[in-house]
Amino acid sequence: MKIKAFFTVLAACAVTAVSCASVGKETYSVMPGSEVNLAALPKDSYVILGTVSGESSVKASVSDIDRVRKNRSTNLFEYNTFTLEGDNGNYGFIGKVKENMSVEERAEALASYKMIELARYNKADAVICVNSVTEIIPDEGFMASSCTVKSKVSGIAVKFNADKGAVIEYPPEPEPEPEPVVAAEPEVSDAEQIPAEAAPETPAE
Repeated sequence: MKIKAFFTVLAACAVTAVSCASVGKETYSVMPGSEVNLAALPKDSYVILGTVSGESSVKASVSDIDRVRKNRSTNLFEYNTFTLEGDNGNYGFIGKVKENMSVEERAEALASYKMIELARYNKADAVICVNSVTEIIPDEGFMASSCTVKSKVSGIAVKFNADKGAVIEYPPEPEPEPEPVVAAEPEVSDAEQIPAEAAPETPAE
């Protein structure tokens, strides 16, 4: 089961002329989900561990939420560079990485990261039947400019059993390359040394 996760930071920076030096530390955690077909597997090949979940809460600008929604409704691409209070850069995804996330998607990814890490802590290999609830709560006050976005994600953790006698084999470590041998210069004995040219004699006056 192969999971391909990639994040085209360089491409996004080139398209939007955003300096890549502004990209902060991010961690992406990905786990299989809906592509796992338990019905096609023998019952003794997996174990249902139970329900795992994660929650997140971030502060966002109302204008950022509205701008992303407007861009998507008009198919206008804009790289999202907004900052969220409470966003630690740890994002989780079930099945596939989402790029250029909206405020709501980023809050969901933060919650998914916690859910996936909990599943991994319990030695799960996949999380299926994932459900999420995301809530936007405007701050108090007339025409508030910020809001709180809360997300809760839950799913069922599954662990797969290895076949009896199956052993993971690792390739041998490559042998270190020998250091290049430098040929030593031949030693010259005193007898073999070329005598220096004699200075011309000065005639006597």
